[in-house]
Amino acid sequence: MIELRQVSKSYGPVGAARDVTLTVADGQAIVLFGPSGCGKTTVLRLIAGLEAPDCGEVLIDGEVASRPGWLKAPRERKVGFVFQTPALWPHMTVAENIRFGLKDRKSEAFEQVLGVLDLVGLKNRFPDELSGGEARRVALARTLAARPRHLLLDEPLSNLDLDSRESLLRVILQAHHESGGALIYVTHDTDESEAISPKRIRMQNGRLLQ
Repeated sequence: MIELRQVSKSYGPVGAARDVTLTVADGQAIVLFGPSGCGKTTVLRLIAGLEAPDCGEVLIDGEVASRPGWLKAPRERKVGFVFQTPALWPHMTVAENIRFGLKDRKSEAFEQVLGVLDLVGLKNRFPDELSGGEARRVALARTLAARPRHLLLDEPLSNLDLDSRESLLRVILQAHHESGGALIYVTHDTDESEAISPKRIRMQNGRLLQ
């Protein structure tokens, strides 16, 4: 379970998240949508532990993970985060990018995601040798290989063709089902939204609007 209790975060005079209260239960998926700059990515970063709240608390599985001035390390949260851009290490191969951060570099999960995401033939390439769609698959594989309990996805499939989006959505939903945790998915795409969850929450000016 992921919980935010009256969480706020500002960058200078800009209130990116304002008094955000949200609960996503185990096994539940929600879609977060709204205009660019409304605070969606900030909420995900607060959950992942990449930002500290100015006030309020973030709880993961019933334990406080963030409060003002204190953060549990992101790697200790069992949360996987797929960013808007693939953010791959340019000096690492596909295989090295996916293995990065894994305790067991030869894990079964590594081999599994290579197959599921059709990356076996690309594992020795470098990021600058990949198409945009291939890079997004590698970014997703890197997250799923760590087998996180909870998933945060920030427009992970933008600018992909229809077949690629449908294929990756199936992988995401299967990973969510297997993990049994919470899924928060940010998108502007109506078809993606409908595939992920009937529960959609609009965000505007840093606030959640039910």
